[in-house]
Amino acid sequence: MRWVRTFQTSGLGKGIIILCLLSFLLLQVPAGSVAAEKKGASSVPSFYFAEGTARPGFDPYLCIQNPGTSDSRVKITYMLGNGTTNTQDLTVTGSSRKTVRVKDFLGEADDDAHDFSAKVESTNEVPLVVECPTYFDYQGWTGGHDVMGATDPAGTFYFAEGTARP
Repeated sequence: MRWVRTFQTSGLGKGIIILCLLSFLLLQVPAGSVAAEKKGASSVPSFYFAEGTARPGFDPYLCIQNPGTSDSRVKITYMLGNGTTNTQDLTVTGSSRKTVRVKDFLGEADDDAHDFSAKVESTNEVPLVVECPTYFDYQGWTGGHDVMGATDPAGTFYFAEGTARP
């Protein structure tokens, strides 16, 4: 398995969201292996995602966990590459997880209207944990990446390490 680290930014008015994600290429992954492990996930009412696409060859999902006992009314706001927004409403029952296949809502096409940033929020303030796995088959490259949402826009971000090696 080969890992690739990338950074992405998205403007949201006052602050920005920077996405640091770890991508993996699907090359002879042994059955039962774990591709990524998330630690320290926090439950909050809103999560932001800097980028995603519903173009051909990409399959984005939003996995929304409700660790509490009360139902959460969830609103997903998609900020599209063509400058418009689209919203999706759903309920995630207590102590459960719901997986949203973004293409089922936005459709699929090779244009700006299918590139998106997203805000996932609990409209009744029930804390959530949200991640965005994306799988791809792009010009013969297959793989995926997964990222936890940012909990707030900000103007400054710190990263512990990185490399620009060839």
